[in-house]
Amino acid sequence: MIACAFLAVTIYFCYGFADRLAVIIGATGMNVVIRLTSFLLVCIGVQILWNGASQLLSSLPRVGGVVIPH
Repeated sequence: MIACAFLAVTIYFCYGFADRLAVIIGATGMNVVIRLTSFLLVCIGVQILWNGASQLLSSLPRVGGVVIPH
């Protein structure tokens, strides 16, 4: 519960001061932040895809003696 409250307060302050932060770091800094955030989201998506595909492939029956490594 404490972690959720901390996260909510952090998000509130980030949104509250976003305009001031954008002015401080400038256009190039915003571009860097956007690219880093996008990269992290892609990494999370690839991890979710990898976990799902791994679970799917491990649940399929083995055909013709082919063993799928984990």
